[in-house]
Amino acid sequence: MPVMLQRRYGIKIGEKKYERLKKQLGLRTLYPHRNTSVPNPRAGKEPYLLKDVEIKEVDQVWVSDITYIQIEQRNYYLCVVMDWDSRFVLGWSMGRKMLCLQALEMALKSGRRTRIFNTD
Repeated sequence: MPVMLQRRYGIKIGEKKYERLKKQLGLRTLYPHRNTSVPNPRAGKEPYLLKDVEIKEVDQVWVSDITYIQIEQRNYYLCVVMDWDSRFVLGWSMGRKMLCLQALEMALKSGRRTRIFNTD
């Protein structure tokens, strides 16, 4: 991070000062856990239904996914509905609870429609 601050913003900061400021602000670095993408051998494998579908136009396929963002040691869920072809975000919602229906309603209020809605 100190290197990025120097290169991008011209701010010179040492590692120790950076760690001290991070602690004062209550920030912490999150690292990916090992083997998070190893499938559970007991889980059944579902077929990927869009494997042979050629996506070549806007609004042919919409996708949705959920992630969480940690802010001040609290988890907030972010749900996004996006057009697969254009990567345009059609709807989103963020809150302490998973509000995916609100993201879909926002996407539908745009007046656009899709033939396929793909989500986990």
